[in-house]
Amino acid sequence: DGTLLAGTGGGVFRSEDKGATWTAASNDLPGRVVPALAFAPDGALYAGTGAGGIFRSVNKGATWMAASYGLTSKTIQALAFTPDGTLYAGTLGGGVFRSADNGATWVAANNGLTNADVRALALAPDGTLYAGTGGANAAGVHGDGVFRSANKGVTWTAANKGLTQKDVRALALAPDGTLYAGTWRGGVFRSADKGATWTAGNNGLTNSRVQSLALAPDGTLYAGTHFGGVFRSTDKGATWTAAGGKLRNKTVNALALDPDGTLYAGAWGGGVYMSTDIGATWAVM
Repeated sequence: DGTLLAGTGGGVFRSEDKGATWTAASNDLPGRVVPALAFAPDGALYAGTGAGGIFRSVNKGATWMAASYGLTSKTIQALAFTPDGTLYAGTLGGGVFRSADNGATWVAANNGLTNADVRALALAPDGTLYAGTGGANAAGVHGDGVFRSANKGVTWTAANKGLTQKDVRALALAPDGTLYAGTWRGGVFRSADKGATWTAGNNGLTNSRVQSLALAPDGTLYAGTHFGGVFRSTDKGATWTAAGGKLRNKTVNALALDPDGTLYAGAWGGGVYMSTDIGATWAVM
């Protein structure tokens, strides 16, 4: 319905006018860091917080209720829903959790997942679930790459052949099944076979620390980087052009696309930016 929501270091904010004005939507979420937001198929809004678990709102953030029994001490980095309403949460240090009852109860879903720092989740139409890991595991390695599950997270297998940088910060799935991984210091990788093999696609991507990814309906791929702004690719990540302007030196932690083509970028310490010309110019919201 055109509502825009932003998770910030001070809770959730809501805009009804494409970012021209914002109001706090954080009752019951005072001072909480919110790294992840997701809408359920029934329209409820879920917020994943830093070390505070998950909260649910049925009125666009006007009020919230806890939806994280057993997850209250976890930092929630990613949220993803299946069409039937199953909710997955990627956490830092706890791996993946699954809930089939709107967050009332959760079960760990980590068998085969060798790194518990899950920073990104992606769901394919066929139900395949992908998890991107980043951060140090028990061996001190920063990320174990991408994992794939075909049974709702009951078991996982590594999907990393060709993924030479395994600290994965973002995942994006195209309608044709192409899977993209944004990595820390490795740029963007692409897989056309459900993660079985990967190829790097970084020509023109002058900043390899990718924090976020977004896909437009026409296949245009956007990458938000650490102190490098936004880059755009129209050939599945083979080549990139800077989409900079006011964002050229910003850290872009989140990207979102409106159905009308408007692109939004959440910048660390810089608020929300909007572009109506595929990233050529940006306006501060």
